[in-house]
Amino acid sequence: MAAPPIAAENDEGRLKASDSMPEWLACDLGACKVLEDVSAQIVTTCRTFGAQLEGVCGKAVEQLPRGGGVDGSAVDCAEECLSFLTAFGLLSSALLCVAGDLESTVTRPLQKTIATLQEESTGRLKHWQQVRGRFSELQERYGRSRQK
Repeated sequence: MAAPPIAAENDEGRLKASDSMPEWLACDLGACKVLEDVSAQIVTTCRTFGAQLEGVCGKAVEQLPRGGGVDGSAVDCAEECLSFLTAFGLLSSALLCVAGDLESTVTRPLQKTIATLQEESTGRLKHWQQVRGRFSELQERYGRSRQK
């Protein structure tokens, strides 16, 4: 005799408790998945912005006039521009590092944690169904033995 389903999936594909399943058995990974999605988006945005900033600064440095102007002001301006662009080049490198750090410390470990939690939840659900089915079977046997 098959036990009736005691859980269903919600819109996000997560297990949710039904009326006959204990609340502790349901696995709510919503917050973890939101954090995973947001961190992945931040990583992508940081990488994209860092790469674009790096490219823009690199092109601007190549276009700066080099060397001898008529007076020293043109050279001073070019050096100040180079200093300004170098600072933004460092910012782009920092953004790329932030993206890498976020991915390695948040996104990847969170993906592993979510997979583990989903696997454990599925295991708990299967075990609960087995226990519930066995209990129903024992109740039926007991009821039949009481009738005899």
